[in-house]
Amino acid sequence: MIKNAKQLQSSIRILNQVNKEIEQINNDKNLLIDKEIYLIPLFTQKNTLEDQIIEYQFLTNSNFKESIDNLLNKPFLLDNIGELLAKIRIASKLSQTEMANRLGWEQSNLSRFESENYSSQTISKIVEYASALGVWLHVRPSITEQIDFSPINHEKKLEYQINISDVNTNSFTNSELGQGLLSDCHDSEPFLNVFA
Repeated sequence: MIKNAKQLQSSIRILNQVNKEIEQINNDKNLLIDKEIYLIPLFTQKNTLEDQIIEYQFLTNSNFKESIDNLLNKPFLLDNIGELLAKIRIASKLSQTEMANRLGWEQSNLSRFESENYSSQTISKIVEYASALGVWLHVRPSITEQIDFSPINHEKKLEYQINISDVNTNSFTNSELGQGLLSDCHDSEPFLNVFA
């Protein structure tokens, strides 16, 4: 991920070098082995760099709302929260130094906080950072890493099945709720539907 103008210039320079290498390999008539062995990793690097450059330029050149809307359409794992917050900072047109000053942090701490490899951010620090940018972060739990970003239907009821034979019947039946729920169950139906 590109986080500042210096990294952008470095990425553009590397992209130009990669493009030259690709051109040299394609033009080399003496290359006896399969060119794809050399080209596939170069094209992978080229695509990654181009994506990062385009994203950084979009974040820096678009208005804040447009940038944030674009970010919300992409899933982010909690492990990558530093990257998401860095993108929101960039969309806010703040440098790391300006953001560190806004938070009262050292710039090196902010840089470490935004690092993709720095995974020990506390919830309170994440909230402090997001609040300084004027944004709210919401977590959408998922049992898989494939996230469904369809609109949430708040009217939808969730249905769970509880196997009655797995319930500790002594403590469950002694409660008022347990007695009412169990009285509605039939012996032929070992599952209880619970709606939230």
